[in-house]
Amino acid sequence: MKKIRVGLFFGGESPEHEISIRSAATVVNLLDLKKYQIFPIGITKQGKWKISKQLYLKSNDKAEQQLNQILKSGEAFTEWIKLRQKVDIAFPCLHGTYGEDGTIQGIFEFLHLPYVGCGVLSSSLGMDKSLQKRVFNQQGLPVLDSYTFENWMWNDFPQNIMQEIQKKIPYPIFVKPCRSGSSIGVSKAQTEKDLIKAIQTAFQYDIKIMAEKGIDKAREFEVSVMGNQLPEVSCVAETIPSNSFFDYEAKYLKPSDKKVPAEIPEEISKKIRLMAGMAYFALDCKGFARVDFLASSDLSEIYIGEINTIPGLTQTSLFLKLWEVEGKTPAETLEQLIELGIKLPRLKTHLKYE
Repeated sequence: MKKIRVGLFFGGESPEHEISIRSAATVVNLLDLKKYQIFPIGITKQGKWKISKQLYLKSNDKAEQQLNQILKSGEAFTEWIKLRQKVDIAFPCLHGTYGEDGTIQGIFEFLHLPYVGCGVLSSSLGMDKSLQKRVFNQQGLPVLDSYTFENWMWNDFPQNIMQEIQKKIPYPIFVKPCRSGSSIGVSKAQTEKDLIKAIQTAFQYDIKIMAEKGIDKAREFEVSVMGNQLPEVSCVAETIPSNSFFDYEAKYLKPSDKKVPAEIPEEISKKIRLMAGMAYFALDCKGFARVDFLASSDLSEIYIGEINTIPGLTQTSLFLKLWEVEGKTPAETLEQLIELGIKLPRLKTHLKYE
């Protein structure tokens, strides 16, 4: 049987560069090299594309080390327009900007190259917390009150911005870059002094940021969704952050406790899973995504936090763990994602003109 050639994209220019490498290493570790040929394409922090001197990986061993070596000393790959000749499907493991935001998906569309995951528009909306919130709100899905502004507004009218935030949102207030993931640049503010510092921190990662209402003693839930036309929705997981909230350190450096599945009433689980499916449809997602929720301690209030269109695939990430509970091994889940990408007809014209 002919092997499927998978173009595995990793690294990237975003602050999530290292997480991307770890996600890609998981894919390398799990894919059966008797069925797949992996063509790794590393993108450096400076945006240069690098490939292995041997083109396709010959072994799953020491995957993360192999990928780091490609980024360090791989050959430059500048003829990306010929990518269709080398791979059958692209698998972007690029978290954050220039990967999860629809930019690289646009290249795949231009090349008519099948790829794993969401399309250009859903990726772009999924990357921008403020825009996805607008779509969810329009669809009647509950979201937390927020206030979005750009750096020029803060530079010109800081006092007005502070007044608007504090008038609209009670403390605690979470401040987030609108287009960043893995909780990078996110801060919790309890006072006006905290709020100013949090705004300054968030602007280090994006020119547009969002101040969002916090929930006292919030509970955090996650659901994985996978599919094209009729997506599957996993069970619900609950994360108990090792820090005051689920920040970068709690996600990757000091992993939090996770309950998979969450120990919640069945009617609450059904409600969260239904909301996850609705959020997936609202952004026209394809392939896979993870939907995150925030809830009050007594579960009387449940809100969609955000959707991640390229969720982490590291050993500590929930996406694969949730499908294990549903009876799919991590390898089977990744193979299903590749199959979904191959089968999905993307936006391209079949009309012929004289």
